[in-house]
Amino acid sequence: MMKFIKSIAVFLMLISCGQSNISESSDSTIVVADAKASFIIEGMSCEVGCAKYIDEELEKMDGVSNCEIDFETKTAIVKYDNSLISEYAMIDVIQRLKDSIYKVTQVEVEILKSIEKTKIDTH
Repeated sequence: MMKFIKSIAVFLMLISCGQSNISESSDSTIVVADAKASFIIEGMSCEVGCAKYIDEELEKMDGVSNCEIDFETKTAIVKYDNSLISEYAMIDVIQRLKDSIYKVTQVEVEILKSIEKTKIDTH
């Protein structure tokens, strides 16, 4: 009886925290950050609104694993999976936000690691 009560308590705690033991579906894409892009973004007027908004929109994109925006330097650093998304797609998203008030003026891309594809003989 005591185990049952403890089980219910743990279950209720997980539900109240919005957590569960259920893993993501097997058809979800695994993002491997193999590239990093640095963008200079003009048009941001505040850290809490503009910078945070751009950060949230970039992190929603398939293939983006991490985004950090420094309002003071007007720089966005984005780590992403180069096979799923390109820096051009991210520039397009940034420049379309809020009636196109943001402008990417400089981009630097760094490949963090290259993946060598080899054919494996299975016979």
